[in-house]
Amino acid sequence: MLVRLPSAAAYALQVEKEHRWLPRLAPLLPLPVPVPLAMGVPTDDYPWHWSVYRWIEGETATLERIANLPQFAASLAQFLVALQRIDPAGGPAPGQHNFFAADH
Repeated sequence: MLVRLPSAAAYALQVEKEHRWLPRLAPLLPLPVPVPLAMGVPTDDYPWHWSVYRWIEGETATLERIANLPQFAASLAQFLVALQRIDPAGGPAPGQHNFFAADH
């Protein structure tokens, strides 16, 4: 498992958004994305919501570790195309939780 502890209030706003949307996006994408398992609540010791995610096996993508760069690029392109094809209707509107990213 992976624990995500936001380091500032602005990042903490993303936790609830990720818990709502990552499970909806995951089956529509050709590569794995983190699956939220649990959400922690703020306490006196840690002031923001935090997350626990299922671990995705793999290694950090570096040029030295990528055996087939064209295949890697094609897989990444397929992921981005699939992500862009997802209907954003009903998705999160621009706001503090995504640093006011505009809809495209």
